[in-house]
Amino acid sequence: VKTLADSQKALKLAGEFHPDLIILDIMMPAPNGIELCRQLRALEGFENTYIFFLTARSENYYVQAALDTGGDDFIEKVVG
Repeated sequence: VKTLADSQKALKLAGEFHPDLIILDIMMPAPNGIELCRQLRALEGFENTYIFFLTARSENYYVQAALDTGGDDFIEKVVG
């Protein structure tokens, strides 16, 4: 398991580490999780990697955008 809060470092590490599952948050620093998902899906070898979103942003727009960019599942964080 590897954890990172920096999207650019995450993209680089994913290319080196080739994980089976990637969990993203929409509210990651630039690029956000949706853009990072798009970038990961464009990399060779990541077509079948599971990408889940775990985020507090549950508005329909974000759910649809996350799935449209290649996310496999969307899990809402419940606060409180």
